[in-house]
Amino acid sequence: IAERVLTTLTRWSAEYILETAFAEDGLDGAATVAHALVQRAVDGHPGIARFTVALDRPVIGLGASAPLHYAGLAVLVGNGCIVPEDTDVANALGAVVGQVRVSAEARVSQPKEGLFRL
Repeated sequence: IAERVLTTLTRWSAEYILETAFAEDGLDGAATVAHALVQRAVDGHPGIARFTVALDRPVIGLGASAPLHYAGLAVLVGNGCIVPEDTDVANALGAVVGQVRVSAEARVSQPKEGLFRL
């Protein structure tokens, strides 16, 4: 069961990374990563027509669990995964000294029943 959990975690990580990359490229990240062709590419499904998807840069894994959680990631995202030597303390150090602040503002209106405008 532990192997299935790790496989699922790695797959979800790959999908979220690809979703973010697609969104950064101006696409609907969630819809694009859910598309059958992208899923087929990530699966490495063999066939007469073979599809691939690849990031243009490596993924940097941080945190004590990065060597385990990202060991199988490179195959799924089509590029390497770099796990720095002292990755086990990188997250902890960042949490202590870093300050992350994100804010967003949006206006939502409902011009008619069942229709929302952002």
